Amino acid sequence: MSAQHRRIGIWVSGLVLGALPLAALATTLSSSLVPKFVDPLPRLCAGTGTTPATLPCFAMTPTSQTTLDHYEIAARQFQQQILPAKDTNGYPFKKTTVFGYGPNIAGTTPVCGEAGVNPGSCFHFPAGSIAALKDRPVEVNWFNQLADNDGAGNFVPYPAGARVQQNIHWANPPGICDDGRQQTDCVGRGGTYMGPIPMIPHLHGALRVNSASDGIPEAWYLPANVPAGFQPHGSDYCQETGGARNLNCSSTPGAAQFLYPNSQPPATLFFHDHTLGVTEQNIAMGLVGAYVIHGVPPDDVAPGVVPSGDYDIPLVIQDKRFDTDANVLVAEEGNIEVVNGKSWPYLSVEPRKYLFRIVNGGFNSYLHLHFSTAAVNFTQVAGEQSYLPNPQARSTLLLAPGERVGVVVDFKGVPGRTFTLQTDSVQVLQVRVGQNANGDTGPVPPALPAFAFPADPTTTMAPTPLNVALFDSLLGAGDQHTAVPLRWDDQTTEFPRTNTLQEWDIYNASSQDSHPIHLHEVAFKVLDRRNLDGSCIAPCGPRPGETGLKDTVIADRGQITRVMVDFSYANPGLFAWHCHITPHEDDEMMRPMCIIAKDPAHQPANPTLDGFAGCPSQ
Repeated sequence: MSAQHRRIGIWVSGLVLGALPLAALATTLSSSLVPKFVDPLPRLCAGTGTTPATLPCFAMTPTSQTTLDHYEIAARQFQQQILPAKDTNGYPFKKTTVFGYGPNIAGTTPVCGEAGVNPGSCFHFPAGSIAALKDRPVEVNWFNQLADNDGAGNFVPYPAGARVQQNIHWANPPGICDDGRQQTDCVGRGGTYMGPIPMIPHLHGALRVNSASDGIPEAWYLPANVPAGFQPHGSDYCQETGGARNLNCSSTPGAAQFLYPNSQPPATLFFHDHTLGVTEQNIAMGLVGAYVIHGVPPDDVAPGVVPSGDYDIPLVIQDKRFDTDANVLVAEEGNIEVVNGKSWPYLSVEPRKYLFRIVNGGFNSYLHLHFSTAAVNFTQVAGEQSYLPNPQARSTLLLAPGERVGVVVDFKGVPGRTFTLQTDSVQVLQVRVGQNANGDTGPVPPALPAFAFPADPTTTMAPTPLNVALFDSLLGAGDQHTAVPLRWDDQTTEFPRTNTLQEWDIYNASSQDSHPIHLHEVAFKVLDRRNLDGSCIAPCGPRPGETGLKDTVIADRGQITRVMVDFSYANPGLFAWHCHITPHEDDEMMRPMCIIAKDPAHQPANPTLDGFAGCPSQ
């Protein structure tokens, strides 16, 4: 197997002011009015616990197929008590209008955690988890039910704090572009969008997925039965080509059926919306959830090696901003920390080991996590795509948006104490340690299950600079090697072949911003980071916590980040790679990647991003 080198350049210059978001016109709720550590942490299911969680894992839908697990999951709008019941002055907080996932059930939309609600039939932000088993496929029929429950097509528009100004390149359901063309997925004609909400789920971290199930930004779709004047779906919905629908398309309007093979190491993934131009709005409103892939020995750890069951806890962290009526305001930075759908919650634990699966589900903010006491630290056992080769003791964790870690935290030495998990000086979660432990106080073993990665190649090609770039239309991001930076819908320039390794050298010539770069469909190893002159930056290798497989990496400002990407088992087809700061992603800091079969005959002569026609599917 040979390696091909790619130099991918990112350059960020000065800010060009765009349209003022409507959220900026609202009055922001002061964080000083929000009491901390009043409500318990909503417990997300990780798939192996025996104690009922606040948010159980999704229940499988019975099907005649015995070789896969089938789920019917709907997205709806509802009201959830994210903030405490009362503010610091004793005045009541309203519930917050959110979008979230739940089971495809008829009638009302019960909210998880409320009195009298069946925990197996409810909706929540973030969603209950999907628990999967390595190498057993999962099929999900994703329903867009962001409409009234009466089925009459009374769609739900974006709330005031999340509304879209249509002078951007986005999904554009009205179907008329700013230049008069009649099509979707273009710059709209301006004005505030008050129509039905587009959505397209993406399973972040899924490997070996057919591109029809990846959640390409232009594959969005609206709820069923919307009124005239709106296109029902985007140009790549179900990968329609010449009117022929992909075989895995849902037979139900307002839905998409995706298949995830789970042919990858046990890992913590998460699903979130990926609609062109409005990813930030849809994630901010709540379209996010955890997806945990488990295995059996030797693919997974045996019980007792790392905590499991009731001691395996996902933590989905977002910083959010609200107005004084508790409505979500879409803003690049929040002032209130929300964990598993509650502002500044507390977690009661036993004095023993726990596994925390931490997901930075935010939009713009990096997490610099640490405990407020030096008596408790992290032992990192997993990254985004695999266990680490060996556990690593960490006093702090750095997570960019989209990154995940698995850490073991041992509370046996601090019974009866209370302290906080913080990001820098900002409190995130209070931990209350009890007096009595229920086993599992031993050390984490020195070795963990190995992950598979092709051997480093012995034959390499000389590095070849390419005239490609990520471009942010508001931030002016581009490539130092080209005068005209490339947007999402410009000509495709990346054509990795299956059954190859590629070294990607990611240049960030900015003196201001770092960017978390996420590649769909594939995993990679971090090689090192270098100065722009090519000299290696100490320790001249992966940072602590980066020794496992990853799908998102921080490209630091003024540096070259080198990664080895494994396309060995990737599926041919169209995928994306982009900055995972969602305002940058929505501003087109995102590029297509056409994975092609190793046979050169399958490469198109003049490929462009024109639906899927320019990217062969096999």
